[in-house]
Amino acid sequence: MAFKTITVEELQDKMANGDDFLVLDVRNPEDYEDWKIEGKTIRTVNIPYFDFLDDEKAAEPHLSEDTEVVVVCAKGGSSEMVAEMLVNQGYDVSSLNGGMQAWGNFYSFQPVAESAELSIYQVIRPARGCLSYVIASNNKAIIVDPLRHIDNYLQFVEKKGLKVVAVLDTHGHADHISGGPALAEQLGVPYYLHPYDGIHPIDMLPADLSYEMVKPNQEFTVGSVRIQACTSPAIPSVTSPTWSMTATS
Repeated sequence: MAFKTITVEELQDKMANGDDFLVLDVRNPEDYEDWKIEGKTIRTVNIPYFDFLDDEKAAEPHLSEDTEVVVVCAKGGSSEMVAEMLVNQGYDVSSLNGGMQAWGNFYSFQPVAESAELSIYQVIRPARGCLSYVIASNNKAIIVDPLRHIDNYLQFVEKKGLKVVAVLDTHGHADHISGGPALAEQLGVPYYLHPYDGIHPIDMLPADLSYEMVKPNQEFTVGSVRIQACTSPAIPSVTSPTWSMTATS
């Protein structure tokens, strides 16, 4: 009997829909403890692949006939082998294409508002819980807080037919590596950053990157929309004020 496969996009949809399923992670325990797929409604269990080589029914205590199982590994190879074992035992099993490597690199662009005058897309990297935004109006766009994998943004704006006019980081990010400088350079547009984030937090020396300072109440024009930078309370452990944005057409 052939097992099913599931893409990272399909997995994200299942999680967003609140589907009830079990993630069977067959990586080594230390890799599982460092980083795993998590969500409000899903259950996870770690049984290393090598355990199934000794006992094909190693997962039996955790499964029932009506349990939907998604098997994951590092890159998708070991999970297919385990999925084949389990489907032959009568379980409803899928293997995650590309494994945790694909999950870690997956970005989802979700429309918050979408019209010719103003479109806002929230960019979600579910594996890390990080967010960024694309704000567009009349085929022009600004990218806010881009994450490190800039090709995702380049492909998205090309698909939407958007011309990016600026890239902006609202603050120095402690939870991810910013793709802002590299993305701005690739697009040939200004990269904006708060001046407090333009210095090293320890020795106070200037940062070794090219940027333009975000000024209090500075306005950015994107198509027919004006975006204003406004200070807000600082995030703990971040050296500079963060910047919120208000958009008016």
